[in-house]
Amino acid sequence: MAAPVTFLAGRAGSGKSRFIRQRVAELCARGETVALIVPEQFTFETERELAAALPGGLLQASVFSFTSLARRVLRETGERTVFLSRQGRRMVIRKTAEEEAKRLTAFGGVSARAGFAERCDSFITECKRFNIAPEQLADAAERLGANAPFAAKLSDLALLYARTEEYLAGRNMDAADAFSALCERLPRSSIAGQAVIIDGFDLISEQLYDVVGALMGCAGSLTIALRADLSPDCRDRVVFQAESRLLTRLKSIAQEQGCPTRTVRLPVAGPHEDAAKRAHPALRHLEHEAFAYPFRPYEGKDAAEAVSLFAATSRTAEAEAVADAILKAADSGIRYRDMAVIATDLDAYINPVSRALRARDIPFFTDAKHPLAGYAAARLVVSALSAAAHAFRQRDVLEVAKTGLAGVETADAEAFELYALRYGMRGTLLTAPFARGEVPPGAERARAVLMPPLVELRTCLAGAATARAKTEALYAYLLALDVRGQLASEAESLRARGRFELMEECAQVYNMLMELFTQLHAILGEAPLSTERYIAVLQEGLSTYEVGVIPTTADQVLFGSLGRTRARSVSALFVLGAVEGVFPAYARNDGMIDDAERASLSALGLPALPSSRESTEKELADVYGAIARPSRRLYLSYPLGMGAESGVPCKLIDTIRAIFPDVKPGTDLAPAPPVSAEGGFSRLVERLRTGVDEGRFEEGTQSLYAAFAAAPAYAARLQQAESALFHQSSPEPFGWELAAALYGAPLYGSATRLETFNACPFKHFVRYGLRIEPPREYRERRADEGAFCHEALARFTERIIALNIPAREIAPETVEALLAELLPPLIAEHNNGVLLDTARMRALAARLVRRVKETAHAIVRQLAAGRFQAEGCEVEFGRGKAYPPIELALSDGTRCLLSGKIDRLDGTFDEAGTRFFRVIDYKTGSAEFSYTDLYYGLKLQLPLYLAAVAAADDAAHRALPAGFYYLPVKTPVLEEGLSGEALLKEVQKAFRLRGVSLKNAELLEAGGGPSVAPEKGTGVLGLEDFSAVAEFARRKAAQTAEAVRTGRAETAPYRKSKRDTACARCDYASVCGFDPAFGGCAYRSVRTVKADAFLEEARHETVDE
Repeated sequence: MAAPVTFLAGRAGSGKSRFIRQRVAELCARGETVALIVPEQFTFETERELAAALPGGLLQASVFSFTSLARRVLRETGERTVFLSRQGRRMVIRKTAEEEAKRLTAFGGVSARAGFAERCDSFITECKRFNIAPEQLADAAERLGANAPFAAKLSDLALLYARTEEYLAGRNMDAADAFSALCERLPRSSIAGQAVIIDGFDLISEQLYDVVGALMGCAGSLTIALRADLSPDCRDRVVFQAESRLLTRLKSIAQEQGCPTRTVRLPVAGPHEDAAKRAHPALRHLEHEAFAYPFRPYEGKDAAEAVSLFAATSRTAEAEAVADAILKAADSGIRYRDMAVIATDLDAYINPVSRALRARDIPFFTDAKHPLAGYAAARLVVSALSAAAHAFRQRDVLEVAKTGLAGVETADAEAFELYALRYGMRGTLLTAPFARGEVPPGAERARAVLMPPLVELRTCLAGAATARAKTEALYAYLLALDVRGQLASEAESLRARGRFELMEECAQVYNMLMELFTQLHAILGEAPLSTERYIAVLQEGLSTYEVGVIPTTADQVLFGSLGRTRARSVSALFVLGAVEGVFPAYARNDGMIDDAERASLSALGLPALPSSRESTEKELADVYGAIARPSRRLYLSYPLGMGAESGVPCKLIDTIRAIFPDVKPGTDLAPAPPVSAEGGFSRLVERLRTGVDEGRFEEGTQSLYAAFAAAPAYAARLQQAESALFHQSSPEPFGWELAAALYGAPLYGSATRLETFNACPFKHFVRYGLRIEPPREYRERRADEGAFCHEALARFTERIIALNIPAREIAPETVEALLAELLPPLIAEHNNGVLLDTARMRALAARLVRRVKETAHAIVRQLAAGRFQAEGCEVEFGRGKAYPPIELALSDGTRCLLSGKIDRLDGTFDEAGTRFFRVIDYKTGSAEFSYTDLYYGLKLQLPLYLAAVAAADDAAHRALPAGFYYLPVKTPVLEEGLSGEALLKEVQKAFRLRGVSLKNAELLEAGGGPSVAPEKGTGVLGLEDFSAVAEFARRKAAQTAEAVRTGRAETAPYRKSKRDTACARCDYASVCGFDPAFGGCAYRSVRTVKADAFLEEARHETVDE
C-alpha cells in the first residue's frame, strides 16, 4: 500500500527541526514507531537532540543514515554477505589495479600511485549509484572510437570496474550494493509500516531515488524535509536550486507510486517558526537578502551588534581576533556550547586557532580527523611487514624499533639505531648477537627483544600464500607484542592525566586496525597474494581510515569545517578564511573524468552523472545554511595583504557591507582595545615588532610592557618574545673559568681544531666543548674517501722508506707490487668494510685504488727527480710523540699545547752538510695554498707543522726548513692523444706540489726542480719572509687559543663566496639556528688577501684580523 507522503519545505530557520521533533513526539505518543533518517555525519547530534526532546527517550524512535538503515534491514532480513567498507573496497581496487596494470592503456603509468585507487573507487561508486554497469562503459568506449582520448580512459575504467565487481560477486557487498538490496528487502523488514521521516539528503543518486520510492511503497507514512523556498516571489532561488529539483523528482516518484501527497510550507514568521523568531533582526534580514537579487539594504541601526567583519594581515592574526571575539560573546551571556567556528581550510587554521583558544582557556572541540597511517600502531604494522618481506631491511627494522610498541626502551632504541647505522647492520646480521666494534649494551638489548618476533613473522609469511594466512601471521605478531595491552595502558595513562580526547583516539586505533584485518581476511580470503602486493593493499586500506573523537565535555566551542558543523543550532557563528573561491568553494573539475567527458556519456544515452556545477550549487546552499544558523552573532574574517595566506574577500563580504552600511570591517592594522589579557599581550608583541622595524615605539607601549613584565604568568613569555624580536643566535662569551672547565687547562689542541674555531666559533664549541659528534653511518662520505687515501699513502710511504734505497731505483713494478700487497686488507678494514658491501661501493673502491696508484707513482717520480728522501710518514708532534708539542703562552699565564700529525716529512743535506727538511700534506680536496686562508686562520697546518719540526731539530742539530706543500691526491684528467714524455710531463704537472719554497737555487733543484715544486713568484720566499710566515701562523694560533680560553662561541661562520662558507656541509646546522635572513645572523666576510699585503703584515709582530 502506498504511504501518504508529506513534503516539508522551508527556508533555514523556518522551523523544520521543531516541526520534525513535534511530529516524532506526536507519533510516539500515539504508539507508533518512528525511523528518522538524516545525513551520515549528523546521526550522533540528532540522536542527542531527539533523546533530550522526547519524554521517553529513543525507545520508539531510531535515528539512521541511509547506509546504517541498509545495514539494519539487510541484517534483520537474513543477509549474511560480508558488508564491504569503503576501506575494503579501496583495497580490492588496489589489488585489481596491480593485477591488470599491463592491460591499462590510459592509466598504466599511474595506477600504482597514491590516490589512484581512491579516485577510481569514487568513480565506480558513482557509477553504481547512478545504475551504470561496467558493460555500459565498455560499450560507450567502443562507440567513441579507438582514436578518441576519452575512449582509452573509459576502457580502463570499465576493465577495473568489471574485474572489481567480478571479484566481489557473491562474497561481499558494498554500500551501493546494499542500497540495491535494500529496495527489495524493505517490505520484509521492521521498517515496513513505520512512520519514516527523512531530514535532508547528503548524496543524491538514482539509487537513492529508488530507496525513497521503496519507502513510499512500504512505510506507514513518509515525511521528507527539504530546505527550499517555494514562494513565488523568492528572490534567492539560486541557493535552493538543488533542493527544488530534488523536490520535483520526489513528487514525480510519489505520483508514480500512487502516494497521496501534501506539501507543508513553513513561512519565516509562521506558527512553526523556530530559530528565526529568536534571531536578531539584522540576522533575519541577512538570511533573506544575502543571496537575493536585488537585495534590500537593512534599515535598522543595530546591525553592528550582530554582524562583524574582520580583515587580518595573516591567519595568526585571524585566530587571535576570533579568540577575543569568542570571549566577548561569552561575556555577553552566550555559552561556549552555543558557538561554532568554521574554518574554510581546516588544516591551515587548526594550529593557530587551537593556540589562540588554549592561550585564553577557551574550551573547544575540533572535529578534525587524523590519518590512521600516522599512528604508531599503524606504522608498526607496515614497517614490520616490510622488514619481514625484505629480509630485515635496515630502515624498516629501525622504524619498528622507534614505534615504541616493539618492547624496546627509548634509550635502547636510540643505541640500536646508532650502532646499526655505524656498522651497516641489516639482514641476517641483525639476527645474531652484535659483534662488530664496541657494542653498546642497549643496542644488543634492543636487538634481542626486537628480532625474534620479526624472525617469526618472516617465517610465517614465507609459508603464507594467501591473504588470509598473511593476515593471521600479522595478527599473531601483534599478539606476541601485546599491542592491544600496550595501547590500553597508554589510554589509561591518558585518562589519569585528563587527556580524554587523546585517550579516545588511542582506543580507536586498535579497533580500526582490527576492522581492517577483518576486511582483509574476509575480502581477499584465499586469494593468492605476494607479500609485496599484500603490503600495497594493506597500505591502501590504512590510508582511508581517519581517527576522530566526540566532544568530551558539554560546554565547548565547536571548531570544524563547513560540511561537518551544520547540524548544530548556534547563537554565534565565526567564519575564518572567507575568501573568493573558498567560501563558497569552487567545485574542482579534476575527477577521474571531467564535466565534458560526463556530458559525452550522457550524450551516448547513459544516466547523467553530477557535474561540478551541481557541486557548486550544493556548496552555495551550505554557505547559505551556515550564515542563517546563528541567532545572535555572525562573524566573518579573511586574510588580506600579500603572500600565500592572502586572498580576495568573497562576494558575500561585499554583499554584507552593502546590506549593512554601518558595519565596518575591523583589522589588526588598527585594532580595537583587547578584551582579554592574552589579547593585550598579543597587542604588546605587535607594538614591539613595529617599534623594532620603525625605530620608535607607539605611545603607551612602555606602560603596557611594564604591566606584563610584572605579571608572573607573562614574564617568561615576554622574555621569549624579546629573544625572537632581537634574534641572537650567538651565546655570550662564557669566560675563563667555564672555558677552563670545558676545554681543560692547559689547553690542548691541534691546528685543525684552531682552524675549526676560525671557521665558526660556535662549531668549535659544539664539537670540542660539548663534544657532540654526528652519528656515524655505514656509508662512504667524502671525508671517508680522503681518510682512505691518506691511510693508503701513509702505508705506501712506510714501505718505500723501509726499502732504504734511492727513489730513482724504485721501479714502477715495485710500486705496483707494494700497492697490491697493502690495498686489499685496507679496503676490507676501511670504514667497517663498506667498500666491499655493494656493487656501487666496489666501483667506488676501484676509483679510490686508481687514485692512490696514480698518486703513489707521482710520489716516487717526484722523489726521484731530486735529492730529498722520505724520512717519515704520519709523523706526530705532541706530548710523548717523536716531536714535542708547540707551546703557545697565553695572557693568563696558562699555555696552549698544540699537537698534530704530518703526512710526510722529507729531508736532505746540502754540500756544506746542513740538513734541510720539508713537510708535505696529502689533499684529496682543494690543494691550493692560499695566503687568504692563512691570514684568517682557516689553514694553519702547514706552517705550524714546519714550526714544530724546526723547533725540535734546532735543539738537536742545525736544520732548516726548505718548504711546506700540499700534494694533490687525484686521478688526473689529461688531454687525449698524449704519449711518452709529453704524457709524463702533464702527469707530473697535475701532481705538482702546492705551497711555499725557501728561495735557494740549490734546494729548489734538490726538491726536483720546476716539475715538482714552485720556483718563482709568491711560491718562493726569502729566508726572512719564509720565517715570517711561520711566525705569523704561531701568532695566529696563539690569538685563536686566547679567544677559545675567553669562552667565545658566537655563531659567526666565514663566507668567501656564495658557495664557499663555513656552513657548507656542516654537521651542526640544525643546532646553531643560523640563518642570514634573520637579524643578528651575519657571515664574516673573508676578503682576498694578496701575497704582498700578507707578507707586509706578517713582518710585524701583531696579528690584526
